[in-house]
Amino acid sequence: MLFVKREKAEKLLVELLNQVREGKTSPDLFGNSLLGTALDRTFNLLDADGDETVMEQVPAVGQQGIMAMQHFLRGIHHCRLEVKMRWDTPTKQYRTWAGTTNRLVSLSSQLGHMREEAPESFSFAGLVLSLKGFIEVQDERQGRIVARYPEEALLAAIQSLHVGQECQGSMVKLTTVHTTTGARKSSFILMAITGR
Repeated sequence: MLFVKREKAEKLLVELLNQVREGKTSPDLFGNSLLGTALDRTFNLLDADGDETVMEQVPAVGQQGIMAMQHFLRGIHHCRLEVKMRWDTPTKQYRTWAGTTNRLVSLSSQLGHMREEAPESFSFAGLVLSLKGFIEVQDERQGRIVARYPEEALLAAIQSLHVGQECQGSMVKLTTVHTTTGARKSSFILMAITGR
C-alpha cells in the first residue's frame, strides 16, 4: 500500500506526467516509437471496460505492467485523488482518460484478478491466411492462429510471404487467467517464420 501525504502524491504525479509529456513519441526511421507504443498500450488498458476487454490488454503490457498499473491506480485512490489524462498522439488523435474514484476502484479490482501463465513456445507449420498488421496462419496441429509480431525483427520475413503460401516457424502463446471466474484468454506472438 502506498502511504504518502496528499501534497507529496500530487507533486509526484505531476512530476511523472511531466516526464512522459516531455518524451518524444514521433516515430523513428522504421516507423516505431517506444514511448508512443507504451502510451498507446497504457490508454488501451485504461479504456478497457469489463473483464473480457481487460483480459485482452494484459498480454500487451505483461504481468509486471499490470501490477505497476494496479499500484498506480491504488496510490491515486488512496490519496483521494482523481486524474484526467490526455495524450496528443503523433497522428493528431487525442486520447483521454478520466480516473474518477469509481473508475480507479473498478479497474484496480479488475487488474487484481488477472494473472498471466508462463509463456509457452511452440513450432508451427501451415498456410498463411492474412498479413494485415498481424499474421494469421492455419496450423496443421493448432488450427487457426492470429499472432502479432515485432516489426523490427520480423518485417523482412513477413514481407517475403504472401497469402496462401505454406510456412513454418515458432510462436509464443500467452494466456491470461481471471482468477475468480477461471476464464482464459490466449494471444500469440510470432517469433520466427519462413516460407516453404
